[in-house]
Amino acid sequence: MSLDRVDADDDPSSSTDDDGFPPGVSLGTTHGGVRVLQIDDHPEDKPKCAKKLQHPASGSEITLIGSAHVSEASAREVSRAILEGKPDLVVIELDGDRLKSLLRSASEDRPAMHAARRVASVREAFNTLVNGQLAIVAGSLGYSTIGAVLDTRPGAEFIAAVEAARDVGATVVLGDRNQRATVGRLMARVRRGSTLFDELAKTGEFLGGETDLARADAATKRSGVQKAKHILEKAGCEHSEAVIKSALEILDSGMRGIPVRVDDLMRVRKCARRVVEYVRVESFNGNPTFSPGLSKVDSAKKMSIMDWATAETVIRERDLILATALQRDPTASSVVGVVGAGHIAGIQQLWDEVESSESRAKFNEYLNEWPTDAKPVDYTNRILSGVFGAAAFTTILRRGSAGAVKFAGALVGSMLTLGAVGTYMGASGLVALGRVAVAIEDASIRAAELGNREDSARAKGAFSNMIVRDAAVPYKE
Repeated sequence: MSLDRVDADDDPSSSTDDDGFPPGVSLGTTHGGVRVLQIDDHPEDKPKCAKKLQHPASGSEITLIGSAHVSEASAREVSRAILEGKPDLVVIELDGDRLKSLLRSASEDRPAMHAARRVASVREAFNTLVNGQLAIVAGSLGYSTIGAVLDTRPGAEFIAAVEAARDVGATVVLGDRNQRATVGRLMARVRRGSTLFDELAKTGEFLGGETDLARADAATKRSGVQKAKHILEKAGCEHSEAVIKSALEILDSGMRGIPVRVDDLMRVRKCARRVVEYVRVESFNGNPTFSPGLSKVDSAKKMSIMDWATAETVIRERDLILATALQRDPTASSVVGVVGAGHIAGIQQLWDEVESSESRAKFNEYLNEWPTDAKPVDYTNRILSGVFGAAAFTTILRRGSAGAVKFAGALVGSMLTLGAVGTYMGASGLVALGRVAVAIEDASIRAAELGNREDSARAKGAFSNMIVRDAAVPYKE
């Protein structure tokens, strides 16, 4: 609360952040000229990434909180917005499977170790690859690793949203499509190609391509370490070279299976928190460097199908899905939406188009695991190629010279070997990632013990009385 109401912007003698007061306390001047202390009850919880929108049909208020999925500040902002606003609905950027997984991991004492168990050996990692679980397992390991570095739970803002919704009696709305659909659509476009991508390639009307930072890197020929140093410095990290060195030491220790030094972890943690908040705010503000779905690329620039498919599938399609979910119930008097900060600008762009028939048709199509623009499998060419290849190989074996037979055998053997080596390397990479994740988690636990802080694991069964609704379902014809 404040001791007196002041308008600091009207008085040049008002205090600034350099007055030496702790966060949330400042010295201001009233209109009568009296100097007073201004005290904010929750200085760290002021939302840095909040956007107010209105439902086009009902006019009800919709508050969007732009989050980073490993940000403790995001969780505080979300909790405060819901507890104070008491909305009817809380829309979160999750589907049912991910919500269950998140709540399950919230009750785990060791989320990184739990995720790493699925890739504890090359054989188990190979099974993960074969079963098409690479994206899910790698994502789980990645988030739990980052959570250990930052000393926060992955998806902490969603857990905070669910808890706060339960406390105020709000309904939790699942606003995102199933993760399998996102992965399936991405893989279909990358493997088969896309007719939409081909059309854009002809006209040069690409979105989500090269960013200003990428162009600057290309112009100055900055290395990976130099790029990292640049971002650290922009985020306000001190001693960026020492931070990068500690990060490399952590990676090396994890790969070699030796304990990670706590001082290395704490040095990286301090900087990583700044970087997360810097990226979150920049994404929220539409910085194309951190919002690949919004950036434009020069028509002369060649864009890979992987870059385009990622921006189209992971960012732009889900912008529409989330915007639709936020408007799906016009009877709600107020709504709080919790989405990644990088989706805010896209949602705002699409906001007035959601109720159109064209937008609804796109929404329905986006929920499918196979995109309509993915090129069909050309079985004729495959069959003909296989027949001619087999015939040629058989002819060489029967009538070819000894040298030709030897060459053909070596060629086939090399192809099989390359495939096996590639698969083995992919499986080994998952095992190594799991090892690094557990090593960092171990160091985080030791740091907590040294700091005499309790673990933040949630009690099991805390969410058994939630009301959950799914908004990512097709419109009926």
